[in-house]
Amino acid sequence: MSDDDSRYQEFLRCHPATPVHLLGVRMGVRLTDYLGGLVVFICLSALTLVLAVCIGTIIVALAGPSVRPSVTGLMGLALMGSLLWALHGSLRLQGRNLMSVIAPGQRLHGAMFLRSALVYMLCMTVVSAPQALMGNLHIGLPSLSQWLWLPALVVGFAGQTAAEEAVCRGYLAQAFQILCRNAALAAVPVALIFAALHLNFPLEKRMGLIGFSLFASYLTWQFGRLEATIGVHIAHNMFISVLAKKAPGFPSLRETAAKATLPSLDLSGVLAFLVTLLLTALLYWLLGVRTGFIEQGWRPRSRTDRQMSQHRRKSIIDRISIQRRNHE
Repeated sequence: MSDDDSRYQEFLRCHPATPVHLLGVRMGVRLTDYLGGLVVFICLSALTLVLAVCIGTIIVALAGPSVRPSVTGLMGLALMGSLLWALHGSLRLQGRNLMSVIAPGQRLHGAMFLRSALVYMLCMTVVSAPQALMGNLHIGLPSLSQWLWLPALVVGFAGQTAAEEAVCRGYLAQAFQILCRNAALAAVPVALIFAALHLNFPLEKRMGLIGFSLFASYLTWQFGRLEATIGVHIAHNMFISVLAKKAPGFPSLRETAAKATLPSLDLSGVLAFLVTLLLTALLYWLLGVRTGFIEQGWRPRSRTDRQMSQHRRKSIIDRISIQRRNHE
């Protein structure tokens, strides 16, 4: 075990349940270490993408003409998901692992991910219902034969959203937290980078992505981990790609990947999208965050649980750490 590995394991032993965005600050990681790791991540990403493109080209060539558009779209999602391997490799060189940018020192919380995705999907459906009633939006399920594509689509979106969140709300958020020393300030450059990385979106649509990124950063701060944020992200993408359409039918995954061909939104369209996002976020907070359902499920919350907000949990962990050091 290297010195960096030992340092990380010792930190987790003394500081359990550290919020993901505060890991770099509390470990005392230098900003230059994050910059060096980012360079390594970019290099590994290039190698990973070249390998994935070669494999994807073979798979697409072997696919029949009727399914080739959907296979092409799935390969695009797989390319994004493959960036998780590049990020893990970069983190290993720094003595950490992939969970250090998801939930440091903890196991993956699958139940939180599922509850978050279901609540957000419900909220988007409720908020979009007026548009559906006016005929501006069609909300419906795919046909029986088209259900066969959904498992692959879910896996593809899961990899894509996990990669984007681990890089943006995980790695970059930790670096900007060191620079800004404030979670709210650190969320701003992360949101700008998140929007800029969506190269196939026109400028006005990226304004909506900035709003979505700020909401995702709030969830990361609220829960101290990324599973709920990943659940929201995959539910958002699944709703737009599968359930919500301008007309009945199931769009090919190539259409999902080629958003640049969609018409640009005018200012009123951007404002409408931001209002929809705000209402969805508010409803999600009321149903999932305030009730404690996202974090704890159906278990009733005691008064103590309700008082365990992020900053109070931090103070308790710090007191335990001080007591341990004094005891040692």
